[in-house]
Amino acid sequence: MGAALSLSEARYRAILDSSTDYAIIATDLDGVITTWNEGARQILGWPEEELLGTRADIIFTPEDREQRRPQTEMSLTLRDGRASDERWHMRKDGRRFWAAGLLMPLKVDGEVRGFLKILRDRTQEREAEEHRRRIEERLELALGAAVMVGIWDWEFATDLIYADANFASIYGIDPELAGRGAPLADYTHRFHPDDLPGFELALKKTLEDGTPFSHEYRVLQADGSFRWLLARGNVVRDADGTPVRFPGASIDITDRKLAEDRQAALVELSDRFRDVEDTAEITAITAQVLGRVLRLTRGGYGSVDPTGSFVEVDRDWTASDVQSIAGRHRFADYGSFNEDLRKGRTVVIDDVEEDPRTSSDLPRLRRLGIRALFNVPVMEHGRLVGILFLHDNKVRHWSRAKVDFVRDVAQRTRDAVERLRAEDHQRLLANELQHRVKNTLAMIQAIAAQTFKDAATPEAQSAFANRVVALAHANDVLTKAGWTAAPVEDVVTGATIPHCAGPERFTLSGPAIEIAARAALAMTLALHELCTNASKYGALSVEGGHVTIEWEIDAEANFQLRWRERGGPAVAVPTRKGFGTRLLERSLGAQLGGSVNIDYAPEGVTCLFQVPLVAVQDVVGAA
Repeated sequence: MGAALSLSEARYRAILDSSTDYAIIATDLDGVITTWNEGARQILGWPEEELLGTRADIIFTPEDREQRRPQTEMSLTLRDGRASDERWHMRKDGRRFWAAGLLMPLKVDGEVRGFLKILRDRTQEREAEEHRRRIEERLELALGAAVMVGIWDWEFATDLIYADANFASIYGIDPELAGRGAPLADYTHRFHPDDLPGFELALKKTLEDGTPFSHEYRVLQADGSFRWLLARGNVVRDADGTPVRFPGASIDITDRKLAEDRQAALVELSDRFRDVEDTAEITAITAQVLGRVLRLTRGGYGSVDPTGSFVEVDRDWTASDVQSIAGRHRFADYGSFNEDLRKGRTVVIDDVEEDPRTSSDLPRLRRLGIRALFNVPVMEHGRLVGILFLHDNKVRHWSRAKVDFVRDVAQRTRDAVERLRAEDHQRLLANELQHRVKNTLAMIQAIAAQTFKDAATPEAQSAFANRVVALAHANDVLTKAGWTAAPVEDVVTGATIPHCAGPERFTLSGPAIEIAARAALAMTLALHELCTNASKYGALSVEGGHVTIEWEIDAEANFQLRWRERGGPAVAVPTRKGFGTRLLERSLGAQLGGSVNIDYAPEGVTCLFQVPLVAVQDVVGAA
């Protein structure tokens, strides 16, 4: 039962530590906060130490608190087993955000001990939904005012659609034929293949149950592009209920659809950038997304050499059957716009054959299939260091919306690259800090040796040096973890390795738990003292001696670590409390607010550390 509880607690804590997209808040039965995860800090703004012991209704709006909404949620949870809703909540800075929330009872041994609140920020989705709703309202107004792309009337008896000239032109049908009536097939054969099944299904539903027809689809244009249409209509029936006519109207929603595609592309970029650790991969993703969304033939990123004369393209994205331009290129071979780029100006050319900046270099541009281009300069300290380039093999009109979209993508790409550079710099600083700390610890050893030269025994000097070495091991573990938190197993392993004559001497077991830097240092010193005593007088002083180290989280949310020696000499209770024992009590007891209990049983020493979990995982306090 204890092992199962320990595993359950470990999994619970692992979820808390890794779920940064969700605010996970635990409270007692009175609604007082007992646990506050990293996701809650990121979403709501409060660090955990500010809100522990505070009522959770602080995150509710004043009007919800006045209406006792927090208490109502807890009552519903106790009655129904859960309570979910979507509502406004408050951040630390006073701003409101829309969140989807779920409140569940928190049970221990089958008894409800509190509540677990899970929130996710849905503000962007709500804003997007509100934006779509407003668009739909505007569409309703447009349809009601008859401001359309075109109108049509389908006569079922003859299977002919009578349409105006505007409607016919979108489908590439002769206006006179459309006025006399053309069959449905003349229109649907211009549909995008992916959209035709959905159109037919919506039409079938309207004819069967009489629901108003409303459907979005794409229509192929003469230049190879597609236009998005929204068609709406109603079936007219005779006295017997037989469908006789189907009048309706269509409006062009291409701009709205393209805007949605561009917004989705920005979200995709953010998601894909999150896990990338290579700048070349970031620029490749940018080129791919821009090329797909804008329907281009080529895109990529080139690094500019210090002279500003050449650009090196490591790799680019291309549409099928389009030549790659990866390699080294001379600016002067592609037009006279390089001076604009050096000054940080974006270069947008609809037609290279008409623009004076490129008209003198047409042979090379034609060979590469470049008819339109878009170049965004990347500047550092006023110097051109790179170019985000986009090409198309046909004349393009770079609308203001497209220009803004490309600039937005370019800025997000720069931010992602800067994030990687900042992380690389942080790692460099961490490694340098590790090196300096090691040098400092070596200096401490030297100073101690000089200090103890005449005033201490060799044993005292060795003990002091070994304690400094133990701190160095803890420093290594914490440096790898970024000096925020480290796994318990790594800390224990680092502290015991110097005393391990063979793999059979130590057995380590416990759940995956991370502890803060302060707790890791204190635990390292404590374990070092136990290892030292065991090597001199206990289980590690003889062949066959063995030490078991186990850790867990108990039902009271305390972190427990148990040291147990077996197979060593018979143990006698010490007559006085030595420095090592005082160090144990000071490092794990006083520093972390826990307790240290040592049992000198004849068969072997047992030591139990018990510290509140919040104390060993208090990253802010450790800093």
